[in-house]
Amino acid sequence: MADTFSLALTGRDATNPIPGIFAEARFAQGQTGGDLGPRRALILAPKTAAGAITVDTQIVQIQDEADAITQAGAGSPAHRMARAFFANNKNAEVWLLCPTAATGSAAVDKVTLTNTATANGVLSVWICGQQIDVAITTGDTATVIGDNLAQAINNQTHLPLTAGNSAGVVTLTGKIAGTDLNSVRFRAKITGTGIATTVTPTADTALGASGAGGAAVGAGTISYTSALATLLPRKFDVILAGSQEASPIDALMDQVTVQAEPSTGFRQKGYAGACLSPANAATLASGASLNRERIDLLNAEECPVEHYVLCAIVAGRYLTHNAGDPSYNFDGYGTKSGQVLLGLDRPVNDSALPTTAELKSMLNQGVTPIAYTDGGAPYIVRAVTSRCKSGSNFDYRVRDAHIVTVTDRFTADLVAKVAAAPWTKVTRDPTGNRPEPGPEFCTPRRMKALIEQLVSDYASAGWIDPARLGDIIAGTVVGQDPLVPSRLNTSVPLYAAILLHQHALLVKESSAAT
Repeated sequence: MADTFSLALTGRDATNPIPGIFAEARFAQGQTGGDLGPRRALILAPKTAAGAITVDTQIVQIQDEADAITQAGAGSPAHRMARAFFANNKNAEVWLLCPTAATGSAAVDKVTLTNTATANGVLSVWICGQQIDVAITTGDTATVIGDNLAQAINNQTHLPLTAGNSAGVVTLTGKIAGTDLNSVRFRAKITGTGIATTVTPTADTALGASGAGGAAVGAGTISYTSALATLLPRKFDVILAGSQEASPIDALMDQVTVQAEPSTGFRQKGYAGACLSPANAATLASGASLNRERIDLLNAEECPVEHYVLCAIVAGRYLTHNAGDPSYNFDGYGTKSGQVLLGLDRPVNDSALPTTAELKSMLNQGVTPIAYTDGGAPYIVRAVTSRCKSGSNFDYRVRDAHIVTVTDRFTADLVAKVAAAPWTKVTRDPTGNRPEPGPEFCTPRRMKALIEQLVSDYASAGWIDPARLGDIIAGTVVGQDPLVPSRLNTSVPLYAAILLHQHALLVKESSAAT
């Protein structure tokens, strides 16, 4: 206990002679950390003509799906990403930036009906995993059924396509041009006995790839160049890319990488979704366009929802958990109680379910794969960055995605603590019997003590490897710059917590012969 203790209360002069009991409650008095507010997520995806946002030049915060519809237009990739993200994350701060849609053509395909119905039944069409049912009544012609189907599809304004009927041929047309809607999947089926009416295609197919007359995949790759110029001075915790093409993702990550450098200090994370074959996803992730630590490529071949919706679903779940725990282990996420990837289902075709060999290949080449339980529930196999090579050599030092989130969080917390310190001057540590300098001076010893406390806090939280705590502290180097004495240099070796990925168990039944 101190013999004397001086205490100043706001608005109360200690020399005021009036008697009384005076109390004050102060908030935010503990040690400061980094930005503890909601994570800021940016959706980077095109809109339709109905959206109010100005393409390429405007960044707008959206509070819910209704805002996304107003700004991006119903059924646009941007709207559908926001719809999926809000379903999987209730706490993030969500913003929208819409690049100009690709110059080219929209994906087109057809649902074809033939023959007049001779019995009652139901026509079911699945688009983006959503089932749409249309009643068939005896005597309905293909034209009548087609009109009813087109109307039922168009009533679902959140879908990424529109429908029009001509004599039982229902044409499905993507709401935007370009390749972005080529991952839309659809199929049809008629249920009933003796109906006579038939429908194609019954097999699950990608929009534009059914082979029907006039069907064509979308053409034209989107460019992020103008939108990225608008994004340049703004920082978001995560950026959700709406493309699965190499060139726009490459442009985004070029900017993210440069912005993370000390001159700007915007440490951001990118996510992209893909509905590619395991081989093509591996090529994309490990190629020159990606192979970066600040982006995760999520892949589900023949995913019922589009690649950009897959991105929003998984990224939404990521932010739900690693906002509070940057070292959260997503192994098998979706297989345990309370873990649900809302809006995601298994592919229709068993051939699209990834094999063990394909999962291994994807993980080794920078892909975060989605797999499925025996009951069909989708789950994240393991969260990895696309950084898997140094040049042509495999390099897994930043394979686990949490290494990036832990390091970024630590860096932000360290910056915040240094900024909040009372130091306005710098000097070397006193030697011999020389007294400590005043509190306004930063010394290497004081800086190292601040770091030691932060490292200890991270170890206690389970975010860094506690076995390396001593190595981190011993390896931390602090000192005045020999050429610029007004600069204090600090180097901290960080070791993120090691996630438990595998158990190796050997059970040896060893009964004697009988």
